[in-house]
Amino acid sequence: MNDSIWLLYFIIMAVFNFLSCLWIYNLLFQIAGVTKCEVKEYKDQIVIAIGGVNRMVLRWMEQRSPNPKKFRRVIWIYTICMAPSFLCVNLALMSYTVPFLDRALGPAAVIMPVIIAAEVVAGILYRRKAKKAGATQRSAGETQSTPKEEAPDGKTIALGALKVAVAVGSLFLLFFVVLHLFGSPKTPATANQVWEAVVAQGYQPLDVTQEWWQPDSNLNKAIATEYGDLCLYFFTFGSDTNARSASQQFDALIRRTKDTANSKKWREQAANYSLYTLKSDGEYTVLARVGHTVLYAYTPEENAGLLRTIMEAIGYF
Repeated sequence: MNDSIWLLYFIIMAVFNFLSCLWIYNLLFQIAGVTKCEVKEYKDQIVIAIGGVNRMVLRWMEQRSPNPKKFRRVIWIYTICMAPSFLCVNLALMSYTVPFLDRALGPAAVIMPVIIAAEVVAGILYRRKAKKAGATQRSAGETQSTPKEEAPDGKTIALGALKVAVAVGSLFLLFFVVLHLFGSPKTPATANQVWEAVVAQGYQPLDVTQEWWQPDSNLNKAIATEYGDLCLYFFTFGSDTNARSASQQFDALIRRTKDTANSKKWREQAANYSLYTLKSDGEYTVLARVGHTVLYAYTPEENAGLLRTIMEAIGYF
């Protein structure tokens, strides 16, 4: 996926993250015993802020709070809950200049909705408990028969959020593990299938097994075409492990020689295969590993359809 799309996605997630934590933000004012208008008035009066205006405002709110310890605990919870969106946005920005970081964007994109959902559910649970506690206090005031019950404190909030996050996160993790391990596998193509698919597009492949063979490569077959506007290499190995190792070497080559800040990338990995495409500087590159086979190819971007046709013919796209 394009890095710009990742960045936009995480910015949107950051907005949802803020909205899902709004109940914790409002709780800070409640615990401090001040209104937002009072905080704004105090903030407007600050002339010199050593350490930052926000730090001074928080210290002032803590001093006003009848329970400073609880106030600090809720600030800590709010900071922890908002941290994931901050980290993900920065991760997406850094992936422009540090390409290997884009491998973490996919898992982060899955984790963010889980965290947001946990925060929303924790907010609902807190409001229900707070409402119940308020009703209990009113009942106690009328009958004088039961002691007052305090609203849930920061520890209760954190514990509730943690339980929800663990439960929802575990379900998502289980789903993606099952999808990754038991998703629909692709059938490894044979050298003859690739040969015929290349010939069908008007290109003549060659058997280059001897040129690529090395004592420890476990290479069974290698074919290539390097004519005109298409360069394609296809390898079959004795094991998936050897194919995976070769794929990683080609991946490193692509990142070192072709990947730029303006590249458009797409990656998919599941079951027994991994697919990686890259559009950069007018060139379209494909790297595919399916089982014990590896295909590496590139062509001018205007001929990308030709390469996709070959990939579809062998069942890799």
